[in-house]
Amino acid sequence: MHLRGRAERAQIGCFVNRTATCPKHMKTPIDSARYPGLYKAARSEFRSFRAHLMTRFSEEHRGDPQKLRIIFATLAQLNFPGISRGRPQDERITLACQLRARKKPWLEVYKVCRATTLEDKTRLHDAVRKRHRAIQTRTHPLCEARSNSTDCSS
Repeated sequence: MHLRGRAERAQIGCFVNRTATCPKHMKTPIDSARYPGLYKAARSEFRSFRAHLMTRFSEEHRGDPQKLRIIFATLAQLNFPGISRGRPQDERITLACQLRARKKPWLEVYKVCRATTLEDKTRLHDAVRKRHRAIQTRTHPLCEARSNSTDCSS
């Protein structure tokens, strides 16, 4: 039976177009059967932590809940190992970015970062340039203005 109208979709409860639209019927993104004890303990801790945050930041939540959610999600990504977006950062690239921000010449950067072959030098240079462009074009609400970004310059 194909349901088309809003009233007809309401007859099947929270399932609209075969997708759960309420948290009660949504599947968990992790396999809770595989880690039953860990999942229950983590869920309990998270609920108490969420309750604490909601009481502590109740005014901000009433004002702009989306902004508060983005801030908390970003802080969780930055502070828990293994949750960050993208590839893991290479320490040599981070060091090269810091040296270039201090206006060090590329020859010194190559020496400190142990880039000996032409291929290593090219990859390091490209990685620094890509990270610099990513910092400049980042549009995340927690980031400062593009002009204030001195983390990496080439």
